[in-house]
This record gives sequence, C-alpha cells and structure tokens, in this order.
Amino acid sequence: MSTLMFFSAIILNVSIEEADESPLGIKKHISLLYKSLQIKELRNLLIFLCLAKVLNPKFGTFSYYYMTEVLKVSQMTYASLSIVAFGFIFVGSMLFNACLSEWEVRRVVCTGILLNFLLAPGAFSLIFRLNKKWNIPDSSLIIFLDTLDDVRDQTFCLLPIMIVYAKIVPRNIEATSFALLTGCSCLFQTGQDIIGSTVNELFVGVTEENMSNYWIL
Repeated sequence: MSTLMFFSAIILNVSIEEADESPLGIKKHISLLYKSLQIKELRNLLIFLCLAKVLNPKFGTFSYYYMTEVLKVSQMTYASLSIVAFGFIFVGSMLFNACLSEWEVRRVVCTGILLNFLLAPGAFSLIFRLNKKWNIPDSSLIIFLDTLDDVRDQTFCLLPIMIVYAKIVPRNIEATSFALLTGCSCLFQTGQDIIGSTVNELFVGVTEENMSNYWIL
C-alpha cells in the first residue's frame, strides 16, 4: 500500500506538470526526492518519525484479548471504540488548529510525551482493577484512555511533523514527498505490531489463555 501511494503520487505529479507543459519524468522525481533527503531538517523529520514508531511497539492484539476475555468487553463495544476514536481524532485536529499551531514543534512533541506518561497510571489502574476500588466503571475508563491516546498521537505527534514537513519540502515534488512521509509512517506502524509481538514472544509470554503478565506490556 505504501509503495502504491508513493508511485501514484509520482504519476500524479507528472500528470499535473505535463498539463503545465513542464514535464518531469519518474526518474527526475526520484532524483529530486533523493536530493530533498539531503536537506538536514527533512531527513531528521523522517528519522524521528521512524524512530518514534519503531521504539514504541504496539500490543493491540493482546489488548483486544485482555478486554474481551478478562474485562468481558463485547466485540461490538470494542468495535464502537474505534468509531469513537476516529471522532476524537477530528477533535484533536481542531484542538491543534485552535491552540497549538503557534507553538514551537519541539514544545508540542514534548507535551505529547508528558501526556503519555500521565496516561500510564490510568492504564495500570485498569489492569490491576484499582478503578473498581475507586468506583470508576471499566467502560468509562477504557473510553477515556483510548480516545485521549488517539488525540495525543494525532495532535502532539503527527500533525506537527506534517506541518513542518510541508514548510520545508522542495517545490515540484510535494505530492511525492508527502507520499514518502505517509508511506514511511504506514510501514513503520505495521512494524510496531511486529515488534510488539516479537517482544512478547521473547520476553513476556502473554497468550490468549494466559494474561497474567499483560501488565508488563
């Protein structure tokens, strides 16, 4: 999918430029894209995005089994969480446009990292069932954690990077460059799940039948 998006963007750019009677071939686009990666800021943004994905493994499959098998969350409710999360991603975009667009990018990203640490106790309270002692329903806590995590990821990580990328990308290869950015993001997002599964298999050993060590993940 990422490769398809990349080459589609190249063809799109070629078509647009042919309409303007200034054609650029695919080889020319790849050459310009390679030259654009020589720009330190552009290259560092891509490296940061890749590292942010690789160093943050995902354990979505194990989370699904924990919610459905241990917390007894129905599959319909679990699917509904995804719909709610997409709605809050839109809210995150509005929040960024209204409050954070004038912030320095480093400040926005650091705020997102801080929010991630602040959300961690909520996840632990759900796993160790502390929320029951505090009379907080599982459903309310799950919705709060999932939606806020999606807002944090969209508002404090993805949007700042894309905005800076848009400002420094060279002319004539905007679509190709954004396809590269999106392709890298999708590719390493898939890698997050693979890394998460590998970490669990090698060091933790959580299975559908045995969720006792899920808190480690």
